Order: sequence, then structure tokens, then C-alpha cells
Amino acid sequence: MNYIDTPFDDQGRDAEETRQFYEDFLGLELTGAFPTSVDPTGKPVDALHLFFRMAGGDYLSFYDVANEDHANRFDTLTPLDFHLGMKVATQGEMEEWMGRLEKANIQGIGPLDHDFVRSVYFKDPNGVMLEITYEVAEHESILDREQAHSKEALAGWTVKTQERKQQHHNPFSLTR
Repeated sequence: MNYIDTPFDDQGRDAEETRQFYEDFLGLELTGAFPTSVDPTGKPVDALHLFFRMAGGDYLSFYDVANEDHANRFDTLTPLDFHLGMKVATQGEMEEWMGRLEKANIQGIGPLDHDFVRSVYFKDPNGVMLEITYEVAEHESILDREQAHSKEALAGWTVKTQERKQQHHNPFSLTR
């Protein structure tokens, strides 16, 4: 994968504030700021498309749309709804990030123990939930153990939640 086009379009937010957070705070390099006059559906739009280079050469991109106000569109989302996870190599590196968050007065949640990883969650200036995570030493053995019964666990979960989900979800709906 060469780039990630975010579904959180940064609409109604300040592109410079986004740049400061992703470039100055997170350390991702701003590699492009392209004025855009047509959205992906072909409709006219006045937007700026920002690209930030991630480790490994992938890109994270945002749209700043000048004429739309979605300023609070992520305020009701939880980490289970949507978040962007970024992996660091060690617990110490995650603790350094926690210190940076605290120094910048950015509220974080965690570290949370997910068994195979530990994570800290926080929001960017646009309200997008981000995660800094590291793999515990037993990461691979935990995943091997889980893989051995993952199909059974998924089947059990499907049976357990099927009725509830059918009442609220139509995967073929074009209007959701």
C-alpha cells in the first residue's frame, strides 16, 4: 500500500493546524498540498488535499474543504468506531509518546492492555481518534494461539450477535 486516503476528510478544520499536529508533533513529513476543484464523485469543490509521508513510505492524506462544516463530525466516535493505529517498536517508545502527549496537553487514554499489544488512544485537532501501540514480547505466540481457534471464535460470535445485527444492519444498503 502506498498511501492511505483518510475517510475523515478534515472538513471544516484548519489545514495549518492539521499540518502542525501531523508534521511538527507526530513527525510525519508534509509532502504535498494540492488544490482540488473536483471531489471523487466529480462534483465541484474548493479543497486542499494534504499528504503526509509515514514510516515505510506510505502516505496519510486529508482534505480541507473550505465550504463545508463538519467540524464536530468525529466527536461522538469511540476508538471502537474508528481509529488510526500507529505502531512503535518498544514500550519505552510508547512511554516517550505518552510524555509528549502530556507535555502538549493532549489527553490520552491508556496504556490499555489488549493482550498481544499495549495501546494509548488520543485525538488529533480534527477529533480523529489515533492510537500508538507496541507489540508485547509474546505477540507472535499469542497470535499463533488465537489463530488456532479464530474461526470457531468468529462462528460463536456470529451466532451470539446475529439476531441483534439483523435488526440494525443491511450490508447491501446503498443509503447508509
